[in-house]
Amino acid sequence: MPVTGGPAEAMSMAWLMLRLVLMPLLVLALVALGLACRAQSDGDGFREKFQAIHAKLASHFDEDCCGFKDTEPATMQLLAEESSLLRQWAVAFLSRNRLPQADEFNSVIEKLTDQDASAHFVKLAPNLYVVTVDHYPVSDAFVIAEKHGHLQVAWTIKDAGNQRSSFAKYVRAWLGMNGSQIMGATVGGLSKSVAGEQRFWLEGRYAQSAGCDGTEQIGVWKWAGTAAVPLYVADYLSSCNFESEVTHVDGTYLHLYVLDFYKMFWRGGSGRELDWKLRITPSSVEDAGKTDVLPALEVLDRFFLRYARHMPVSDFAARAPAAKLKVMYDEIMRSWQRRGETSDTLGEYEIARSGTGYCFTLDPSFQDNRVRPWSHGLSSAG
Repeated sequence: MPVTGGPAEAMSMAWLMLRLVLMPLLVLALVALGLACRAQSDGDGFREKFQAIHAKLASHFDEDCCGFKDTEPATMQLLAEESSLLRQWAVAFLSRNRLPQADEFNSVIEKLTDQDASAHFVKLAPNLYVVTVDHYPVSDAFVIAEKHGHLQVAWTIKDAGNQRSSFAKYVRAWLGMNGSQIMGATVGGLSKSVAGEQRFWLEGRYAQSAGCDGTEQIGVWKWAGTAAVPLYVADYLSSCNFESEVTHVDGTYLHLYVLDFYKMFWRGGSGRELDWKLRITPSSVEDAGKTDVLPALEVLDRFFLRYARHMPVSDFAARAPAAKLKVMYDEIMRSWQRRGETSDTLGEYEIARSGTGYCFTLDPSFQDNRVRPWSHGLSSAG
């Protein structure tokens, strides 16, 4: 009569069979992972190809600004080859990574190009991506979509450069080479149109040799199946010193941060910060206006402007705060006169957080000239 080992032996046999079945699958998974990692680490030879082209292009860079010293056919051919190579890399990455992460997408391309390129993407639908790539001194934007079962570049912003529309001059900025081109491009998704078309926003800064304040371009586009079509494009002034959030979508609004200027004081690197809202409706893109990010400073600016012009200020503030602000203005004006200057503005200002609000300092050289706009009693009247 056969003797069995009982439940323990049965469990041991089951575990052995499970290992025999799982081991080949585990080996295959590890091999696939290794190949994927290898492909991403060396980019299928991408690094060497990119560095070879970029080294040749570098000799044509204009060291004094942000473009090329020449636009000879050979230079433009090198730029086209570099752009094509970066697009091919994006297609390969997104093909291998069906659940791609934006941070990984950018970090891999930065590593492969030794920080000479950066990239962003937004997934609009399954197998439909909008990608932006910066490779000094230009930016590129393109759509990757599935065709015949494979992802491929379906459209580039270079294809839109010759269209006859009210947006043509803005689109041409993506084709510029010598100081007029778009750099630092980013992209984000938007809600679908009433017709079910995918929409997205593109943003980039016009090239400049130096400075933190500069002109940027914002565009709202739709994907029409074979090409992207601009729905709204505009330029605006911005500053890299703003502390607000970057361009983002909140409900039906696309928020951008615009640089404007106060009349009675200024701030090095950034001035009056405005929140510009574009309303994205199912059928249109509408300018919803601009509002102050720090509204109390705008009120303060108008108060000082009125006082400097000998206009009534009684509707702006309670008596005590108004008197203090008048003394501040008069003191600074006397200081300008002692310096032999004739300015009627109040100089540079600084802002620092103070509790739940902010402390506003007029001209750092006057340590006593501090007011707290959120508590000094100014109203928005007038």
